[in-house]
Amino acid sequence: MKNIVFVVLLFTISGYSVITFERTFGGTGDDNANSIRQTTDGGYIAGCRSDSVAADSSSQIYTFMTMKKLNSYGEYEWDKKVTGITIEDMPNEGYSAIETKDGGYTVAGCLVGLNHAFHTLIYVLKTDSSGVKQWDYRFGYDSSVSSVAYDMIQTEDNGYAVVGDNFGMIAFVKLDSEGKEEWINYDLGPGQARSLIQTEDKGFVFTGYDDEHLILVKTDSLGNEVWNKNYGGMISQGYSVKQSSDGGFVILGKTGQMDYADVAWLIKTDANGELEWSKVYGSIGGNIPNYIGQSIDLSSDGGYILTGYSYMYSIAQAWLIKVDSEGNEIWEKTFGGAGDDRPSFVQQTLDGGYILAGYTDSFGAGGKDMWIIKTDENGTEIESPFLPQTTELHQNYPNPFNPVTTIRYALSQAGNVELNVFNLNGQLVKELVKGKMEKGIHKTEFKAGDLTSGIYIYNLKVDDKVVQSRKMIMLK
Repeated sequence: MKNIVFVVLLFTISGYSVITFERTFGGTGDDNANSIRQTTDGGYIAGCRSDSVAADSSSQIYTFMTMKKLNSYGEYEWDKKVTGITIEDMPNEGYSAIETKDGGYTVAGCLVGLNHAFHTLIYVLKTDSSGVKQWDYRFGYDSSVSSVAYDMIQTEDNGYAVVGDNFGMIAFVKLDSEGKEEWINYDLGPGQARSLIQTEDKGFVFTGYDDEHLILVKTDSLGNEVWNKNYGGMISQGYSVKQSSDGGFVILGKTGQMDYADVAWLIKTDANGELEWSKVYGSIGGNIPNYIGQSIDLSSDGGYILTGYSYMYSIAQAWLIKVDSEGNEIWEKTFGGAGDDRPSFVQQTLDGGYILAGYTDSFGAGGKDMWIIKTDENGTEIESPFLPQTTELHQNYPNPFNPVTTIRYALSQAGNVELNVFNLNGQLVKELVKGKMEKGIHKTEFKAGDLTSGIYIYNLKVDDKVVQSRKMIMLK
């Protein structure tokens, strides 16, 4: 396990010291965190997937459904791993991990069953406060059908509600406090349920998608459908839902634009699921990159915090967007390196900051690594702790762009840096960086709103030597 950390104490808000950090966990294979939530001790519990052994090991690699406990600084405390059989491209994966009212923890996800080769089962695991197993639950009777749990909550009666997918049909399961099945409903139609909340009337609301739309479904306390709303078209999907302070609902996901890139989509409804407003974020009217909204949480100021990623080809960049109560953007932050970096979950923490979880292949031990970022209330984190071994200039992102793009560069040692942009005639059009910079990964924004469309060259000089030059395209 490679575990790289840099932690800084920033300031104090309402009695809480604000801690920021960035960490990776993983080995030689692929590791991913699908959820992370703050616990009563100030630490965090994460629902994960790991198909790695330690980076320095030559042992057999297995795929594990994992629940990982971290302290308030993001440092490893313990993990609980469960595996079915290991088959290529068939994951044992933990999606939703929560702290329970008795001080223990529960994780829901999927396992490849020993008698269900090439198919997964819904799996729920309950542990005590130290990660020791207390009970588990499995659902999946037909060896020709795959089932997966995407979200789980503890209910008012101390039981558990789980939603997911049962071979293309929405799965909804209710367990008691001991993990015994109380009821199961797989008659809610085709599709996937991705995010679940309990409402004040002890019923439930979940979001997800079917073959045609983003969906929002209200049920009673026994899982029977009360209403079912759909929004958007065939490439609209919902990934996260919360109940707003006025009793309505906010949903984050993605929707497509005809002949253009996907955009992140925030929907606000009233208590009956009737649309009040919606906002999109990303390459509006553009071809690339695509924006995918993954997770939403309510913020203490009455607005919302959103996370997701933008991508083109094999490159993805994590973003964190703060919006007001009407979905208007207040600020946006981006994270990651030159690889595939995707967050899956965000939560506001008790200190007013935000915790994000997902995966990165820009940093860490190898393959994809579990990636945890803790920011302050402005989305600010420390500069990346992952120190590069070589000096290089990364491709700007997005590219093509209009009119703003981000340029990253890595310094293997401190030096006097110049980062400049030229047109194809060799004329300097913008000086982006000039001065002494420390070892590490750095980024800067290039704002080209005053320039015409075309190809531009940007180059990196360190201590008066040109390290590398790259091309970028601005399209208005």
